[in-house]
Amino acid sequence: MPEPVNPALQQLAFFAQGTVRKATEKAVQVEGLNVLQIIVFSIGAFLLLTTWYAKIRGRASLGEALRWSVVLLAVCSFALFPKLSTRLAVFLGYNNGRFLALYASVIVLFVCVVLLYSRTRKLSREITLLVRQIAIQRGHDAIEDRRRDQKLDARSGDQDSCSV
Repeated sequence: MPEPVNPALQQLAFFAQGTVRKATEKAVQVEGLNVLQIIVFSIGAFLLLTTWYAKIRGRASLGEALRWSVVLLAVCSFALFPKLSTRLAVFLGYNNGRFLALYASVIVLFVCVVLLYSRTRKLSREITLLVRQIAIQRGHDAIEDRRRDQKLDARSGDQDSCSV
């Protein structure tokens, strides 16, 4: 049989757990920001810089850079100011900012899938046209080579008959 636990010891253990929990929460927070907020902000800022670097290098259009900048600035601002996302969510009719973030991320992912699909289709069409043009060009080159060979054969045949 288990021994009865002293209520004072139970209260001390509960107090110790609360103290440990508070200490770890304070250790995780850096001047009001927790680790997740810092990570999300850092990733968002890095992707924002990467987006404009791609624009400068000519790998992205101005429209793409602006669209991604709006999304990434929203992510960074919601990471730094989580109450802002909650206010926006309540304004839009959701309970809290987590649901808004979830629905927004699903919408962004869906848009990305559609854009990638349309780009893939466009590239597929361009590749098909290039392959078709190359095949037609090679066919014309082969016909010209055959005609040139026939003309050379005909000339050499004429020269052979004249010399006899």
